[in-house]
Amino acid sequence: MPLFYLFFCLVLAQLILHEQTARRDYQVLSEELRNLADRLMEANVHNLHLYTSTIKALAAAVEAKDPYTAGHSDRVTRYAEKIARQIGLTEEEVCRISYAAILHDIGKIGISSSILHKPGRLTPEEYQEICEHPAIGAHILSSIELLGDIIPMVYHHHEWYNGKGYPQGLAGEEIPLGARIIAVADAFDAMTSNRPYRTGLSFEQAVAEIQRQSGIQFDPRVAQTLLAILQEEQVTEEKGVPAAGRSAC
Repeated sequence: MPLFYLFFCLVLAQLILHEQTARRDYQVLSEELRNLADRLMEANVHNLHLYTSTIKALAAAVEAKDPYTAGHSDRVTRYAEKIARQIGLTEEEVCRISYAAILHDIGKIGISSSILHKPGRLTPEEYQEICEHPAIGAHILSSIELLGDIIPMVYHHHEWYNGKGYPQGLAGEEIPLGARIIAVADAFDAMTSNRPYRTGLSFEQAVAEIQRQSGIQFDPRVAQTLLAILQEEQVTEEKGVPAAGRSAC
């Protein structure tokens, strides 16, 4: 009996020792995981700050190049975000579209100022140069790894739903959804803004043009979503309630 009891005590002592060692190892591992999580969180915050700072700097460069479009990217972004949310995209998808909308005209940095500011009709050669800005924009963004996932939206935002746009003549669902959203938001703001070569359309005229081009230039679902948003905003403004600003993606 004493021998068995001694053996039992030795086994129990070994189990306790192993448990204490395992607990200590677990505590060490837990601490290491916490430290790793903290470092990853700090890195993500730093990367997000770098990401947004880069986007803001690039957007400022566009407006410095073409002051006639000052505020255009912000307005396009506000409409693009509203459309994206209205059709049920996730907040992550909304933010990616938001960044692409801010930078959709970044390629105009590479277009001659004399063409951007020309008060009259463009020649075919000048128009062809303007049509290069999505490709120039995609090339600029390709050198920034953080912006890689928004490049297709910037590159394709002048495609037409019927396949007659540029730069690749994509049609329908071939065009990235973000690009289809930016396209209609961009067109509406461009139509209602004054430019060196023309006076902007009225709200009613621009709405009629969006309706006319639905299914031709614009994705019908996206176009109808924008029209519903515009109608809602108009009712809100008539009631004296200010429109909501752009989110802080």
